Amino acid sequence: MVAIAICAAAYVREIEQLEQTNREREASRVRFLAYLFQHDLRTVASDLRMLAQGDALHAYLATSDPRDLRRAARRAADFSREHADYDRIRFLDASGREVFRIDQGGRVDPESELRDKADRPYFQAAKTLPPEGIYLSPFDLDAEQGAIARPLHPALRLAMPVFDDAGRQRGVCVINYAGATLLERLRKFAPALSRRLRVLNAAGYWIVAAHPDDEWGFLFPDRRDRTLAAADPALWRQLQLVPEGQLPHAGGLFTWYRFAPAAALGEAGGGDPFLIMGSEISAAEWSAVFASRRANFILVLIVFGGLVAGSLLLLRSRRRVLEERDRYFALSRDMLCVAGFDGYFKRLNPAWLATLGYAEADLRARPFIDFVHPEDRAATTAEAAKLAAGEDTVAFENRYLAKDGSYHWLSWNSRALAAERLIFGSARDITDRKAGEEKVQQLARDLQLQNTRLELANQELESFSYSVSHDLRAPLRHIDGFANLLADHSAATLDDKGRRYLATISDSARRMGRLIDDLLTFSRMGRARMASGLIDHARLIAEVIREGGYDHDPRIEWRIAPLPPVQADPAMMRVVWVNLIDNAVKYSARATPPCIEIGRLEPVNGTTGEQVFFVRDNGVGFDMQYAANLFGVFQRLHSDAEFEGTGIGLANVRRIITRHGGRAWASAAVGKGATIFFSLPEPPPS
Repeated sequence: MVAIAICAAAYVREIEQLEQTNREREASRVRFLAYLFQHDLRTVASDLRMLAQGDALHAYLATSDPRDLRRAARRAADFSREHADYDRIRFLDASGREVFRIDQGGRVDPESELRDKADRPYFQAAKTLPPEGIYLSPFDLDAEQGAIARPLHPALRLAMPVFDDAGRQRGVCVINYAGATLLERLRKFAPALSRRLRVLNAAGYWIVAAHPDDEWGFLFPDRRDRTLAAADPALWRQLQLVPEGQLPHAGGLFTWYRFAPAAALGEAGGGDPFLIMGSEISAAEWSAVFASRRANFILVLIVFGGLVAGSLLLLRSRRRVLEERDRYFALSRDMLCVAGFDGYFKRLNPAWLATLGYAEADLRARPFIDFVHPEDRAATTAEAAKLAAGEDTVAFENRYLAKDGSYHWLSWNSRALAAERLIFGSARDITDRKAGEEKVQQLARDLQLQNTRLELANQELESFSYSVSHDLRAPLRHIDGFANLLADHSAATLDDKGRRYLATISDSARRMGRLIDDLLTFSRMGRARMASGLIDHARLIAEVIREGGYDHDPRIEWRIAPLPPVQADPAMMRVVWVNLIDNAVKYSARATPPCIEIGRLEPVNGTTGEQVFFVRDNGVGFDMQYAANLFGVFQRLHSDAEFEGTGIGLANVRRIITRHGGRAWASAAVGKGATIFFSLPEPPPS
């Protein structure tokens, strides 16, 4: 019973520690998502200021010349094409009439489609702001002419007043930011929260809920009662009172972090007073966290139940055991003894002498408690007292002093011979087992610590990747944008050399942006969780050729053999084919005509356990002595002057193929083209 109680206490402690670790991890993830949300808004605000203060727009305000207006609209269209997550860019005049409107992808709407937006809250609010002020709309759904757009289109609108050089307010510049893109980005950077991500506004309505039918209730009359306040009033009160925390909810756990979106924009107005970023772990998920621990505890109970049952059987046959104990004493490897209620050994078998090194007379001359480790004496005395008080049997562990000064761990099963006022004890030396258990426990603690550190390192890596993606991309856009603005502003005074310098700056900024994109892809390919699906090669290759625009190039001769399907990650295999086909097109561009062959190597002598595919071109090729560098990051065999590139594409190919259990290699000759091979494990038979 003592051992069961100890195991139960250890189980309770382990469950408490596991729960605390999972709570802290969930709170950290939710805070991280709130930071990403605010970081995205700061980036959009920076882009809005660049548009509102650009020279092209201010030239139009100064001259009202239609040519300057067209130039300003083209500048906004170029900006829209570079920002796929901006649904719409507008400039409204002082009366609220659209001067120009740019749809997603850079489409400039004709003048006949421009509308009066004077009654829109973002226009009315932005007109009251000082220079540099920004209005942020509430997080809601896009609507046109009073009706909610279908399919649903979440949006955030940022509006900024535009002042001319004389300080007069001349209108409002507006960016519609795609809310679906923002929410998808949150899920992408915290995939563990993807299914349980929750977002609420200040009124308690769901923006992201467990079921889509519960979302945007404040915009649909039939959903007005679908709020957290209605579903769980106690939890909603707590969310309003405490900025961040965790509470049980529906048998699971709800974690939240409250933040004000407009606080990230400096001098700003409007928007939701606050949003709540949350995570909802269901009762089933929360229970699954502890399932393995419960199973282990039940197993321990079964084991100890078996020991108790065995002890009962021993008690029933104690008379027979006493009759045979002399022979048993002589032959048993266990440490057997008979002790009296007076605390002294009466008899010991040879195993005692072999284990502790004492003579039997030495052990019988002193109370047996003198040989017990001081820390174990109280527990040992208590177990002996139970036998003296009438209990039939006890099981416990303690440490005994050996003659050489060391201590041995002994596991005891003892029972009372009440009629003789004696105790019969059987002990087994478990010193080695105890040392092994301690080592296993230490290894488990070290592993848990390493796992925690690894998870924190992964979170830091994700945060760093996100910062690279946004904090480096924004200044690059500004370098390119302001270089173009400077070229337009100073077109009359710049000579050819100055224009060439500005063009070099813009090209370098765009190349740096492509390099950042490739590096992020390379990083994600090593960390992304792999999915598995059946890849239809014919359709995938056709899509890659069509999306690259190569199907419209009449010069290219395509030779594509039928390829068998493979079991692999669809997104990653698309990256492989895009890089291989782009490389083949690029390096064969000077051939007459360019010829690209895609096929599969037939296995020799039956199956080989892998399928080998290749992409072959008739381009410039390369010297095979440099083939080892081909798949390394930034390792290029041709200069930028010959062929543009970042040197990361084939490194991505090798990383993806390696993660699938395959390999990648190349064969080429200078001036005679190159062939890139890769293999994938052959799928098991259906």
